[in-house]
Amino acid sequence: MKISCLALFLIFQFTTDIFAQSREVAGRVKSKSDQLGLPGATVMLIKESETSTKTSNGTVTEIDGDFRFEDVSTGSYTLIISFIGFATREIDLTVGEESVNLGVIMLSEESTTLESVVVVGEIAPGQQRSDTTEFNAEAFKTARDASSQDLVEKIPGIEMVGGRIQAQGENVEQILIDGKPFFGTDVNAALQSLPADAVSSIQVFDQLSDKSILSGFDDGERIRTINIITKSNRKKGVFGKATGGYGTNDRYMAAASINFFDGDRRITTTGLSNNINTLSFSADPNSEGESRPENGIIKTHSGGINFIDTWNGKMDFTGSYFYTNRENERRLFTVRDYVSSDSGQVYTEDNINTNLSYEHRADIRFDYKINKRNRLIVRPSISLKDNRLSSFFVGDTRTDNAPLNETENEARSDNTDNDYHSRISFGHQFLKRGRSITLRLNNSYHTNVDDAYRVATNVFFDEVQNIELLNQYTSLARTGMSWETGFAYTEPLSTHGQLEFEYEIGNRINDSDKRTYDFDDETNDYSLLNTAISNTFKSDYLTQETELGYQYKKDKLVLQTELEYQHAQK
Repeated sequence: MKISCLALFLIFQFTTDIFAQSREVAGRVKSKSDQLGLPGATVMLIKESETSTKTSNGTVTEIDGDFRFEDVSTGSYTLIISFIGFATREIDLTVGEESVNLGVIMLSEESTTLESVVVVGEIAPGQQRSDTTEFNAEAFKTARDASSQDLVEKIPGIEMVGGRIQAQGENVEQILIDGKPFFGTDVNAALQSLPADAVSSIQVFDQLSDKSILSGFDDGERIRTINIITKSNRKKGVFGKATGGYGTNDRYMAAASINFFDGDRRITTTGLSNNINTLSFSADPNSEGESRPENGIIKTHSGGINFIDTWNGKMDFTGSYFYTNRENERRLFTVRDYVSSDSGQVYTEDNINTNLSYEHRADIRFDYKINKRNRLIVRPSISLKDNRLSSFFVGDTRTDNAPLNETENEARSDNTDNDYHSRISFGHQFLKRGRSITLRLNNSYHTNVDDAYRVATNVFFDEVQNIELLNQYTSLARTGMSWETGFAYTEPLSTHGQLEFEYEIGNRINDSDKRTYDFDDETNDYSLLNTAISNTFKSDYLTQETELGYQYKKDKLVLQTELEYQHAQK
């Protein structure tokens, strides 16, 4: 049994907060031409008596175009909405005792004819909007056929480190395109699939977990995210690029990416085939960080598709599938000549390795906004991998042309690794703002099956020749299953304070059986169990957890404390 308890802090508030009545002004901003939400639009709420002051209330729209002003006092207001490339719109409204929901507000693309205008100035590279950093793509110059990856790598704070995109020192875990997931968690494939000239702006932020999105209570989980806002003239049409080449010794490379965009429906296909050591998709021959990561000749054949669509205005669907077949052939010949105390000693080695791998990967996300107060998010994923390795090497050591030792080693293995995951989250918002209940179920299943053979012969030339033989077969069968379910209830205590009660229960079960057998000459089979390097185990780990949390949020101030109790049993 394991019990853990976190410290509990008390936060005092003014009693006036408890009885404050909350009025709000809300709405959704969309493009009139394609009916798509406009994320990042600037919304100003100005009281009539304050139009000449700088105390106006402002915000920016969320990914789906939603905006909301809280704690609005009664009176007459002017709402001003602006977005790059669209005509600014002004709306007069009156706030009484009830909240105001303006519904969908359409913006028209701006069209202005000027006889002669000369503009001299610099494009602002970026700006900070709440917890989102937004960069204007026009402020960063790229080559004519550059990809989105080339563009983001020019943005301050974003760089490629070890083959992974990092933003402000953290790995980017997902790419969104106009607020919708793009190629699951394959960040590089997503960035390489979209040309830079289709990008209007780049947003960098930490996305909340599904639970936090549904409940409104921040659980502290974050995913570093890049959201790509596309240009209005690229939301419909077919565009992409391809590259190919053929050289000496039958070396070749061909890659392509094609985008089929039609409003909410967006299909992107990618393909790559080469034998010049390029591992990941790249239609850009100048792409760095993806080539020659290891020795040998690497052949890679891969293809993928990403599909995005919205059905009936309520169901957002995104799905991606990727297949990769890779073969690495490596031959290494080594000569090591000792010139120190072992002068005259020479070691030679001839090493041949072949590594063949296959992978299927699929990610799906359903986001069903049932109605204003109910929402369901389902996220299944699957990964199937098969890796086959074959290696052979011979080596010998000589001194003054006399043999000291020699070795011959051969190994073969076949490894399969399959993973299945699903996450289901449901959220209900009650009539009282801030009161909600969230239900969730997560489960996963993992299998791993390995078969490996190893044959080695070591010969030592002393006064009496000594020969060591090793002939083994190893099998590994491992399964893992886990599930977790729970619910969370939130209750507003004031305009800025919120209480959350949460309960969850989960179980992790692992079963592993690894056995190594030595070859038996009498039976001519691998029948002698080597207990020293064989093992089996099974674990069953059940946990139950109860949490009580309080969160206070006002402007940029966020205070949060939790009391947690956990019971764990093996």
